[in-house]
Amino acid sequence: NRIPFGKVGGAYARASNQDMLTAALAGLRGQWRDATGQDPAAVVVSGGTVDAGHQLTTEASLPAATAPQLQLLSYEPVLSGLLSESSAATGVADRQRLLAELLATYQEQPAARRSLLVVTPREDTSSPDRLAEHARVLHGLPWVRLTSAESLVGSSAPEATAPGVLTGQPAPASAVGDPAALPPVAPSPLLDGGVERVEQVRALLTGAAEVVAGSESAAQRWHEVLDQQYSVRWRGSPAWRQPLEAARAAAERVLAGVHVNPTTVNFLADEGLIQVTVVNDLDLPVEDLQVDVTPRNGRLRVTEPADPVTVGPGSRATVSFRARAVAAGDVPLEVRLTTPGGTEVGEAELMNVHVQPTGTWFYWALGGLAGAVLLLGLVRTLRSPRRGQQDGDEHPKEAPAP
Repeated sequence: NRIPFGKVGGAYARASNQDMLTAALAGLRGQWRDATGQDPAAVVVSGGTVDAGHQLTTEASLPAATAPQLQLLSYEPVLSGLLSESSAATGVADRQRLLAELLATYQEQPAARRSLLVVTPREDTSSPDRLAEHARVLHGLPWVRLTSAESLVGSSAPEATAPGVLTGQPAPASAVGDPAALPPVAPSPLLDGGVERVEQVRALLTGAAEVVAGSESAAQRWHEVLDQQYSVRWRGSPAWRQPLEAARAAAERVLAGVHVNPTTVNFLADEGLIQVTVVNDLDLPVEDLQVDVTPRNGRLRVTEPADPVTVGPGSRATVSFRARAVAAGDVPLEVRLTTPGGTEVGEAELMNVHVQPTGTWFYWALGGLAGAVLLLGLVRTLRSPRRGQQDGDEHPKEAPAP
């Protein structure tokens, strides 16, 4: 097992049991004495390698149980990681986490006066502004008082604080300030578009309930399922998508069961009605479907939209809209079905309308035909014999008696 030790100068040693720990501490003291001519006052170790007895959080300053006249300065790896520039959290998020960790530590023993040591590695690139912002946030906390590291040296009295025992267990998996020192937290499924996906499914369910009568209670139960998707219990769970996809499938099964029957229509008038056929493949009736018609070119203009349509289960219905011909030619007509709230039902279909407006020539031709018929009637009337002449021929006068 590897345990990082560091005098203020940063020496390290390896140990696997108490004898080796004692020998390692003695070696560190000797190296420091040889370099400076005096004994070291303290050795900095990770809080994860110190057994402080009943305490939940290790004190920052402890007497060393295996080396008399030597103190252990135990740093908090979690808090230290939050101060580091290499921390995965940044900005407001890491300061919120720092406050939460400090508050949880305080609530372990609110009546006890304790100290915590937070350090950063020598290779850390944290800017002074970043550290100053952390200090500014901590300065206003009623349960925290900032102090210097030098004040911790000599502040631990053997009779007041139980000696710290180096356990020989591995320190946290990383050096000070490395984000790996933080407890592993799985990413939230709401990140990377999770919230948008939930609300998209919610909109689909609302739209399906608008056109299917009596489905309000079922839609409400699905909305409750979607509300639970925001719970923190889903954090890191691969099953988060399962209820979301089930709700999506229930809504799409309704919305995809109704469609427009695409046809080709001949429009031989200047203005008139065009019919659209709506097909319902569901076993349930759908009501208040909105029919939106959009010509793809300017040869045809919609003057009056279609009325909402209701279609029975497994049947079809016809709805009409009024249009005006502008020019002759083919017009692709895009037809969409929507709910009253605007949710699209089925897919948009294209109808081909062959437009052939009659124009003014039709009325001139019709007037000419009517005039010709009138003239023919007059001619026939003038050429017919009088009725009186016809009666004289049929009944000759009798000769007078002699």
